[in-house]
Amino acid sequence: MAAPAAAGTGRNAQGTHDIESGFTSKMSEGTKVCLSSAGICTFLIGCFLMIILLPLSFVTLDYTEYGLAQRRSSGKVYLDKGVYYGGRHFLGPDFVFRRFPADAQFVQLVQIDAVSADKLDTIIDVEFAYFLVRDEIIALKLELDQSYDQVISNTALAAIKNTAVTFNTADYFLNRTLIEASFYAAVTSSVRQYHAVVPYIFLSAVTIPSQVSGKQLATAIQLQNNAQQIYTSQAAVIRATTNQLVNQIENNATLLIQTASAQAAQVVQNAHTNATNTVQEARRSGLAYYYSTVNITLPKHKASLDYITTLQQAGQAALHIGYQTRFISTGGSAPVP
Repeated sequence: MAAPAAAGTGRNAQGTHDIESGFTSKMSEGTKVCLSSAGICTFLIGCFLMIILLPLSFVTLDYTEYGLAQRRSSGKVYLDKGVYYGGRHFLGPDFVFRRFPADAQFVQLVQIDAVSADKLDTIIDVEFAYFLVRDEIIALKLELDQSYDQVISNTALAAIKNTAVTFNTADYFLNRTLIEASFYAAVTSSVRQYHAVVPYIFLSAVTIPSQVSGKQLATAIQLQNNAQQIYTSQAAVIRATTNQLVNQIENNATLLIQTASAQAAQVVQNAHTNATNTVQEARRSGLAYYYSTVNITLPKHKASLDYITTLQQAGQAALHIGYQTRFISTGGSAPVP
């Protein structure tokens, strides 16, 4: 009885072992199947997340913008990553850009109450544009962040008012180019500390209040009247001085003419006198030579010849020679024997 019992016990043990081995094999195959299914699911989930998160990791920045990397969840800005500009950038799904404009920003300052150098109120409108400096965006973020626009506008307004007091009201109408250049220099210098540059500035409308323009017009009219009176007085003085100069010149001219006439008459008289003396001297010399040549020595003969020569020169005597009777006729007088 004991042997069969032992044999039966051995069979039961072997059967149990077989059952356990089969169960273990089935369990191993199930585990492998489960693990394979879990890996596939994980892979699919990973692919699904990649499909979703990968596009979210690219952040687009417009070409008119600068950007600083900022974590979406915490809001922290990463300055060590530098300044980004236009394009698509791979940052990660939890990143966005803190954006700053890269194109021109326009500012209109209207109805500025500027006090001119002549202490008159002048209402002006000023327009200008500015660009943010790309290499200084990080410094701008640290100092002003997104409030830079208001700071730049207020700074430019203060610079314009401080410059406006150096010009008179009339300069805003007569010398706008100089005023614009002065505004440009002042605004450029003042906003540069806030990492901005100004390419141009334009002075548009200029308005003078009616009460100010009325006072200015009255002042201008009074100045013109004063100038007219001064010119009238100066003209009277100039006319009197001119008349005096004219009279003086005319008197001098008359004196010069009279002096010249007297000197000319004296010269003519002296010339006639000299000519007469020369002729008489030549006549005396000629007669002396004639007396010597024809041997006339008696004074009466010399006197007769001198008389006859004088009559001939005067055209009042005609001498007839070759007749038996010698005579001299003098203008129809009777013959002289």
